[in-house]
Amino acid sequence: YRRAVSYFELKQYEKVVQDVNDVLALDPNSISARALLGKALKVLCEYKKAEEQLTIAILLDETMATLYTERGDLRFRTGLKNKLIEAIYDFDKAIRILESK
Repeated sequence: YRRAVSYFELKQYEKVVQDVNDVLALDPNSISARALLGKALKVLCEYKKAEEQLTIAILLDETMATLYTERGDLRFRTGLKNKLIEAIYDFDKAIRILESK
């Protein structure tokens, strides 16, 4: 996982995807790995796959505001009307989580 984080910082997103997939083969419930995979896929413009990974991460831990903001940003970037509404929901959820802490 740490190597994947380093690859992300070096902007080697394809390598991030490879390494994180290896991590998820060993631990499919790794929230941090799924979040990193979602971010890498977003940069690679694989929006549907990115959204899937972020959604799985959210299902594993619904209390992480950063996951909602990341998915909201992804949904916002699509520019599709239904995705914009979903993005607003995600941003609102992130705010509510942060306000409750």
